[in-house]
Amino acid sequence: MANKPDCGVCREIAEMGNREVLCHECIPPLLEENEDAIKIYFIVQSQVIVGGMGGTVIDINQLAIHEAMRLYKVENKVKCFEKVRTLNRHFQQERETGGSVDDFKEEYFHGKKKPKERLGK
Repeated sequence: MANKPDCGVCREIAEMGNREVLCHECIPPLLEENEDAIKIYFIVQSQVIVGGMGGTVIDINQLAIHEAMRLYKVENKVKCFEKVRTLNRHFQQERETGGSVDDFKEEYFHGKKKPKERLGK
């Protein structure tokens, strides 16, 4: 996520200080039904379609989503595809308006939204 340290660096720091790596502090717990979508989104998030001279991001490359789902053998591809698109729309809007990743984590990972509102359910 945007404000979290690199996992490798975090592990090195923890090892140097003989501390436990506390991944749950950076990576919030996922709802089980969203695990595939989150994994696929973070794999393909940089695969975008860019237009115009200013490099405006138009959308995420849908072929990249399909290929990642095939590669990782996602079972419910339609549902995963819809959730990845929802994630992308959210993050794209946040980039355009300057919103916070922490707001997203609160809404979608910690159950602040009703189940029907979570990631296109």
